[in-house]
Amino acid sequence: MLVLDKDKNQKVTMDEVNSQLKMLEHLFENGEEGNEYLAMLHGVQKVAPQMFELLDMNSDKNLAKKELAYITKFEKSLGKGGGFRDFLRASFKIIDTNGDDQLSVDELVAAVPSSNDDNSSALSS
Repeated sequence: MLVLDKDKNQKVTMDEVNSQLKMLEHLFENGEEGNEYLAMLHGVQKVAPQMFELLDMNSDKNLAKKELAYITKFEKSLGKGGGFRDFLRASFKIIDTNGDDQLSVDELVAAVPSSNDDNSSALSS
């Protein structure tokens, strides 16, 4: 959190996330392996707003430590014997619309509704 929280208010905003992504973009543009990392970064930039919205449980446009802690708890639950392992596998199959056993940025973006969408989503079909 310390890296993203530029104003040290114990919350991360989408502007702070975008600022870090831009900084990484400039680093990758000048690096030897820039093309591969830059392509990955562009995928992250495309899906970041939806991921931010998903984590922002109280919709205050900030991610507090408590909201960011869900990432760690979720990661642990995916481990051996974790409660979300089967859920993740089933979700993966739903999101992987072309069945290639890989999730593209487009598949991820299509699966996460934006605030402009109605209450339907790819996951509810």
